[in-house]
Amino acid sequence: MPRTDRLFELIQLLRSTRTTRTAASLADDLEVSVRTIYRDVALLQSLRVPIEGEAGIGYMMRNGYDLPPLMFNTEELEAISFGLAMIGQRGDKAMRKSARSAMRKIENVLPASLANPTTPGTVHFYQDSACHDHLETVRGCIRDPHYIDLVYEAADGEVSNRTVLPLSLIFFAHTTVVAAWCELRQDFRHFRIDRILALKQADPIPEPVSRQCLQDWKARETEHLEEHCVVPIEQIFDTGDRALN
Repeated sequence: MPRTDRLFELIQLLRSTRTTRTAASLADDLEVSVRTIYRDVALLQSLRVPIEGEAGIGYMMRNGYDLPPLMFNTEELEAISFGLAMIGQRGDKAMRKSARSAMRKIENVLPASLANPTTPGTVHFYQDSACHDHLETVRGCIRDPHYIDLVYEAADGEVSNRTVLPLSLIFFAHTTVVAAWCELRQDFRHFRIDRILALKQADPIPEPVSRQCLQDWKARETEHLEEHCVVPIEQIFDTGDRALN
């Protein structure tokens, strides 16, 4: 995490609690060393951020320190809460942590009248017992284009080794699908994340090539959905072992 982002996150953590936070607990949340927390707090204090406390005792933020408010209405806040709740249930570890952080930042700047953006019971997600930590690697290889070597188990139980270029993640109610270019089939394929037995990042690919591949997939996807509009969409997007058309 870049230092600027870490300092901002440290401020958010201190603003979101009414009790003293130890350097060790802050370091655990930010996944850094205690020594790094000491340095960051000292820097923020030198910039007149009102953090009270000291090493070995703990830190807290004085009341009154605030950032410019975010201007959301009730409907917008409910939509944001819904989306973050979904990420908290379906995302990988990094996504879930980011969702909690984002919600904490929003809650910190809300006026009292909007402190509960979602009525209890309005939004609820059952916890998915299978948390797909493969998502973090896939997301990274989409953002910074890399091939992925994966071991995939098809619907009929056949296991194959694939090298794929991931292009997009498609989230359904009960599963997540990776849209990708498959080197083995020399065609676009869709892989259910829960059927990926193992994966690892492989060779990089130039971003212009990845971008063109994504555009080609989008055009192909649109044509395919129009042609198979009466087929259950989960069936359409599980093509790890067959062509799109």
